[in-house]
Amino acid sequence: MFYIIVSFFGSPLKLETYLNSVSRYLIGCDNILAQLHTKHPELCDKVGGLLAFHIDDLRVFAPLWLSKTEEVREDTAHWATNITGDIYGKGWISEMYGYSFGAAEVSSMP
Repeated sequence: MFYIIVSFFGSPLKLETYLNSVSRYLIGCDNILAQLHTKHPELCDKVGGLLAFHIDDLRVFAPLWLSKTEEVREDTAHWATNITGDIYGKGWISEMYGYSFGAAEVSSMP
């Protein structure tokens, strides 16, 4: 997919080119996983694999992405395949959820 979006980082807002791919198996965006790990589960998108950022935006977003990734990795009680979509049940897609949950929170900012 190819999107032109308004940047949610910094001021003033600027138009950015954003590229990602859809990862339909991120079912945790639709269940308790999102409710536990983001304040805005309704904004969680099933994306991952391929992401492109402007470097300035990535520098701002990376710490939140890492923080959310670590949060999901520590939540071993919710690693089950029926919650995460992770066929291995080992948290191997935690960084994809870290991105989705962090982006949901940043997207909710005015």
